[in-house]
Amino acid sequence: MTELHQETDAQNKVLAQLINVFPLLPFESLNITKRWFKNHPGISWTTLATLLNSGDVKLKNGSFHDILPDIDDLVDQMRGPLGLKIKDRRYRLRMYPQCFVGSEAVNWLVQTQNTTKDKALWLGQILVNRGIIHHVLDEHHFEDGYFFYRFYKDEPQLPVS
Repeated sequence: MTELHQETDAQNKVLAQLINVFPLLPFESLNITKRWFKNHPGISWTTLATLLNSGDVKLKNGSFHDILPDIDDLVDQMRGPLGLKIKDRRYRLRMYPQCFVGSEAVNWLVQTQNTTKDKALWLGQILVNRGIIHHVLDEHHFEDGYFFYRFYKDEPQLPVS
């Protein structure tokens, strides 16, 4: 099955689940999912379906609510001695200080948090949405690839004039 077919299948499953499980009309379920995707850029229908099925996202008062692990503890683990490899990295002759690679973060989350790649991507995007991490050039959502991200706490300080 192609990725497009998987996404369409996931979309149909999510919308059918909302209509069948909750007293919603089709346009209401579409509006709820549109609001959720607006607040979770870069997340797919497949991921939303996974999160709904696992109970990590619940419908309450006409909108989705994320059921998150303790984010402060997660950030402490990610930045701790057994966490991500945060270091200066070079790409195309440019140095990016104190950053980590998105794919390494996804793998770390999968291994240490006993989760799936979909949930790891979702957690990474939550960290972006909450202003905890960001792409070093602010050009990408959280992605499972060779993209550099940095904790805002590690942002280089500009020299004071």
